Amino acid sequence: MPSTRTVIPAPKSQGNPALVSQLLTDLAAVDDGDWIDTLHYAPLTFHVIMVANATVDIRGSNETVKPANTIHGIQIGADVVNGDGLVESTGPFRWIKARVTVRTTGTGINVYMAAAGND
Repeated sequence: MPSTRTVIPAPKSQGNPALVSQLLTDLAAVDDGDWIDTLHYAPLTFHVIMVANATVDIRGSNETVKPANTIHGIQIGADVVNGDGLVESTGPFRWIKARVTVRTTGTGINVYMAAAGND
């Protein structure tokens, strides 16, 4: 099942537009994630919520064109393993995605991102 992304309009943050996005929604399987454009946003915070025994990592890329979802760029922060976690990055990155690398039991893997605009 492919991941889904919901971009939610957010209030202005210190005069700059903010971005709030759900990167993964109720996943119950390993998933490569979908790259989203975050060039004009930093810092970035990722909130992982899961009712599962799973490993989630946040990936970043500065490639000039959107990478294929099977390309994983570089890892940002540490893995989030078997529970909720928070990953922060000063960024900016051109592309960001959340990836489920291992899932043994459970469902409901969700990843939310919040970022301040830096334009």
